[in-house]
Amino acid sequence: MNWNNTTLLDIVEYYAEENCLIASEEELSKRFDEQILPGIIETYGEKGKAFTDTDMINESFNNWSDSLEKEGELHEEQYNKYEYVGRLSE
Repeated sequence: MNWNNTTLLDIVEYYAEENCLIASEEELSKRFDEQILPGIIETYGEKGKAFTDTDMINESFNNWSDSLEKEGELHEEQYNKYEYVGRLSE
């Protein structure tokens, strides 16, 4: 890796990839879609609020990723930079 002009996020993602951790915004969103979204769908239904309220999805994603950051599964830089880009993103 060329370290010239490398951002902290680049370094964190490189480290995460080398250590089988969450290494991208897309990977984090995919995990959310697989692990958290089914519970939201179960609560609100396929055609329910979850599919029309992007603020609720984003809030759920932020709360979940915050817990991952606090548990050490996600670096603070990733938590601060990543947004939900999964199945229900706009």
